[in-house]
Amino acid sequence: MGKTERILALADCNNFFVSCEILKNPSLKGKAVCVLSNCDGCVVSRSQEAKQLGIRMGMPLFMAKQEFPNAIYLSGDMKTYHAISKRVRGVLNNFAPDVEVCSIDEAFIDVTDLYKLYGLNGYEELAEYLHKKILDEVGVPVSVGVANSKILCKVATDKAKKGTFHYYLPKKSIGEEVEEYPIEKIWGVGKNTVSLLKSHGIYTAGDILRKDKEFFSNYMGKRGLELKLGIEGENVSPVCSEEQKPKSIQRTSSFKTVTNEKEFLKNAHEGFVAAFSKEDFPMCGMDQYTMMYLLAELARRIGKNDEAKRYVSKVLVARNAQRRIKDKAFALKEKLQGKAE
Repeated sequence: MGKTERILALADCNNFFVSCEILKNPSLKGKAVCVLSNCDGCVVSRSQEAKQLGIRMGMPLFMAKQEFPNAIYLSGDMKTYHAISKRVRGVLNNFAPDVEVCSIDEAFIDVTDLYKLYGLNGYEELAEYLHKKILDEVGVPVSVGVANSKILCKVATDKAKKGTFHYYLPKKSIGEEVEEYPIEKIWGVGKNTVSLLKSHGIYTAGDILRKDKEFFSNYMGKRGLELKLGIEGENVSPVCSEEQKPKSIQRTSSFKTVTNEKEFLKNAHEGFVAAFSKEDFPMCGMDQYTMMYLLAELARRIGKNDEAKRYVSKVLVARNAQRRIKDKAFALKEKLQGKAE
């Protein structure tokens, strides 16, 4: 008996932050609405009406207000966005056993044969069913793309956003469906990979299909081969429902105006460090004393020795700090005191 071919889905919340704001305040529906980054620095989410006006993602607030004064600009409310995201995840976890959360507004789901469980006629109906289910139970619009691989799910979701918010891309139609799909839009393909592919005459997913596997293996290694197989509809990256610690985390803020004033930037840096939450440490598999040591090393490198000494002292007096980190902190203390080389 052959192995069952897995079918995946990608649920991508549409204009998520703006959709959350409309859920809070329905009078915003149908208007040009933008949600801003921390400190109201730039635009990080736009309604469809705002996109049609020409407001760009990442556009600084002062520029957006100058060019589009009639749009509505809202400060972000991350507490609410995370709460609504949790509700969406709850619907997905009740819908299917294997759900892989990618971000606050995206998740992959293994939907193999699930249409039978829900009494539906295939994966197109399943995509529509999931879209309506999240809209009814949570109140935010979600685009659902179904395909054989994560890469193709992203393609299907992009097509869903342009139409009915649900789309099934069957394996037999891959060639036709991805022929003109630009490599810049392929999930997981960065600028360097785009440059490499274009230097070899590859501009679309269709070009990838026509290129042999050896090219991708020789020029790009394992990741290149996975790209080729993913476009062909091979499930090289199964849905993983186990939560994985991120390799890195970041919290970013944008200033309201452009500045090169050193004292302002110094104070902003100190504020960001002070605001760094202990809740962030376990997210990246790092305890708070390891983070303190790293902050001390960073402070030393930028010439803020007094701040470095404060972090080092906290590590050295901590009972729970690992011996390895204490040894590093002690060596850094000597360096700061000029006793080490």
